[in-house]
Amino acid sequence: EAGKQKCQKCLQIGHWTYECTNKRKYLHRMSRTTVMNKKWKALASALTQGGQNTR
Repeated sequence: EAGKQKCQKCLQIGHWTYECTNKRKYLHRMSRTTVMNKKWKALASALTQGGQNTR
């Protein structure tokens, strides 16, 4: 039933992806480098504050 499905291309409800004539939505995602840097900063601050590795 297509009425409840969410299109993977335009993210609207009511049609299938292969039927979609809309433009693809841009989903902003953080780069892998940004994610890695945030993880390293959190790990470094945890090590300096607590002295333990918190994985």
